[in-house]
Amino acid sequence: MIAIRLAFLFPLLLTACSNNLPANIKTAPSSDLKYRHVLAEEVDTFMGKQVRWGGKIIKVMKHGNDSLIEIQNYPVNRYGLPLLNLPTRGKFIAKSAHVFEPDIYLEGLLVTFSGTLAPETTRVEKRKIRFLPVVNVIDFHLWPHKKLNAKEGYTYTGMESRFRGYGKYGSGYY
Repeated sequence: MIAIRLAFLFPLLLTACSNNLPANIKTAPSSDLKYRHVLAEEVDTFMGKQVRWGGKIIKVMKHGNDSLIEIQNYPVNRYGLPLLNLPTRGKFIAKSAHVFEPDIYLEGLLVTFSGTLAPETTRVEKRKIRFLPVVNVIDFHLWPHKKLNAKEGYTYTGMESRFRGYGKYGSGYY
């Protein structure tokens, strides 16, 4: 009798724990403003617009009461996961009152942010002035890190890959 009850309870528990993505990360905002559109025009024209951007963590910084994360931007799939097999467009800064611990938000991990665009910031890199868009974070999601072996990073290439249909896991090899 207990085994029958557990058999019905197990699938319920499994589905309850399967999806912990915040709603702002799971679905794109109505405007769905892409990083490349912001680069093409001035950031000030898009100030206050909601975005859902993701990428690879470059570094975590503390600035006053705010935490700043510098992100190498990658396009995200429909669920918000950054797709590393697509070309990057540049960098952006995620700014939040939430404390991002450098021990948890390690360099190279994938993260997705939902928030509003703030005025851009400038950075001097190799004698070149770079303008980085700043996102005031509303929601965020740190993606789990899964490795198949020590030489590979994230294993997901997904159905939205450029290499869809080209062999096992979209890799181009059979």
